[in-house]
Amino acid sequence: MKTKRHRRRRKLKPIAYVLMGLIILLLVAIGFAFKTLLFSNPANNDISDSNATVVSPSSSMVPTTPTPQISIQPTPTYDTTTPSSITVIANKKHSIGQYAPSDLIAVSHPGSNGTQYMRQEAAEAMESLLSAADNDGVTLYTQSGYRSYDTQVSLWQSYADRDGAAAADTYSSRAGYSDHQTGLAMDIMGINTRMNASTRSDCPIEQCEGSDASLWLAQHAADYGFIQRFPVDKQDITGYVDEWWHYRYVGVELAQDIKESGLCMEEYFNVEGGDYAQSAQ
Repeated sequence: MKTKRHRRRRKLKPIAYVLMGLIILLLVAIGFAFKTLLFSNPANNDISDSNATVVSPSSSMVPTTPTPQISIQPTPTYDTTTPSSITVIANKKHSIGQYAPSDLIAVSHPGSNGTQYMRQEAAEAMESLLSAADNDGVTLYTQSGYRSYDTQVSLWQSYADRDGAAAADTYSSRAGYSDHQTGLAMDIMGINTRMNASTRSDCPIEQCEGSDASLWLAQHAADYGFIQRFPVDKQDITGYVDEWWHYRYVGVELAQDIKESGLCMEEYFNVEGGDYAQSAQ
């Protein structure tokens, strides 16, 4: 008969008890540390205490880098269609109708050809220009300033009767399309260049363009707010032959910019020019 063997329980060695104790202590320590971390974090206070208040960090506590502000300057816009605008363009494509300025005053300067009128701002600037020329020893005369719609009707017709309509259109505007009707334009002559600008009979154009008057105006007119309205080699754009004597007021800053650009008004303001539309023929 077989005898049953009883298995003998192995006794743990003392070192095993030590290791188990250490593991238990380690687990307790980890648990305590986790509990401390959990309840000391303000973001979790609302979990353990429904009445706790979560405090967000203030801007003084958290350093921030300011966003740089980029200043974008708008592209200037100019009113080239309202007849009373300083920058209005009257040309063969843009009529100002029967507009008549309400602020015309006489340009005061000795020796001018009759009494010439301009809008007040332009007239005062013109007087400053004429005085500056006097101080530089250059004598200038104003010959033709503001022209009314009715005046332009008769003036253009007289040229057309003499030279034909096609020829008249190269140097004179039809009523409603004239730069002079804005009250911002003036024909300026020198002491040896006073003439009938349409016939050029008293002064060949090549001589006039080299005169002291023309040279002084080309150099200084923009400083007083005036530009040469019909520059050389721009006839296809302006619609008129070049006229060194015809100056137009636009204001000092704008006049200097246009002069520096080398552009005529139509080019600078991106406004259509050239000949009359068929409906105006």
